[in-house]
Amino acid sequence: MKRRIISIFMSVIVPINIIVPVYASAADVADNNSSVYIGNGYVVYYDIKSSWGNNQNNEIKIKNIGSETISNWALKYDAHGEISGLWNGIAYSSETQYIIKNTGYNYEIQSDQEVNFGYCVTGEGLEIPKVFEICSQRTDKAENEYIVSLNVTNDWGNGFTGEIKIQNLSAEPIPRLLACLILSINLKLTFRQMSKAFQILTPIRILSRYRLK
Repeated sequence: MKRRIISIFMSVIVPINIIVPVYASAADVADNNSSVYIGNGYVVYYDIKSSWGNNQNNEIKIKNIGSETISNWALKYDAHGEISGLWNGIAYSSETQYIIKNTGYNYEIQSDQEVNFGYCVTGEGLEIPKVFEICSQRTDKAENEYIVSLNVTNDWGNGFTGEIKIQNLSAEPIPRLLACLILSINLKLTFRQMSKAFQILTPIRILSRYRLK
């Protein structure tokens, strides 16, 4: 059994307070059941699929119109009601203010691509949100704040399997790995790669949880 210490670049996706939104104009509202909001590098399509009483079924699409990938996306807005039955997203809320973030498998939006999610919202005086904010930004994590070790458990020449263990040396938690597995200080990733060099040099991106601003 082989054990190796390797240096792997890490980055953290964290909430930010500096957002440059572009407010939707009247021309961006298709009708009373849909709207288009243009932000800084992204577009949000809001569509009311059905409504009854104080309830609506809504679908939201986020399209990346920038040149860089949007990683670990999280969308903040006033839903004007209580959300239930959410699909393709995870919700954090304070009254009617919500942050809807990715579930892990859909954490990236590549350039000219889109993701969608939907839910039922209940409340009096429901209306289409006026502002949508992407509230995440990538920052580097200092190399002295973690130790990464590679333990090869099976080596057959042109490929191998093994475990990566990440030890957090900082005071802040590292809550998520690239695959968005929710683990604590030490985590193991079982992998299989045909190229050892590629596996060792592949960056690991650490993703953080989101909080309301």
